[in-house]
Amino acid sequence: MGILYKYICNNCEYNVHSSSDIDYGMFAVIEPHICLDCQQVTSVLIGANGDIYSRYADNSGRFTKAEIDSFDKCGDCDSNNIKPWSKYNRRCPKCNNRMKQDKNPEVMLWD
Repeated sequence: MGILYKYICNNCEYNVHSSSDIDYGMFAVIEPHICLDCQQVTSVLIGANGDIYSRYADNSGRFTKAEIDSFDKCGDCDSNNIKPWSKYNRRCPKCNNRMKQDKNPEVMLWD
């Protein structure tokens, strides 16, 4: 089961529930990204059943075509115009200020 944390931008009040890095659920493997089209932090499906998909490696038999087609897309608008959300500076997709992890959040479990 994966864990989502709450992140808040103190400049523009944008907030999001997101994993802090690559996170493994029972079926899905996700990684936080910024969608450059809808300007949201989104959980992007990057793998399944504990395996991470790589377009540069031989994945034969590990993933179905439907799974491969669902990887590396925005979880909100289905765009592939995404970039990883840096775990080192956590920039807000709206105003580019640093976002802070809420230290008193209600932790959400997923998958």
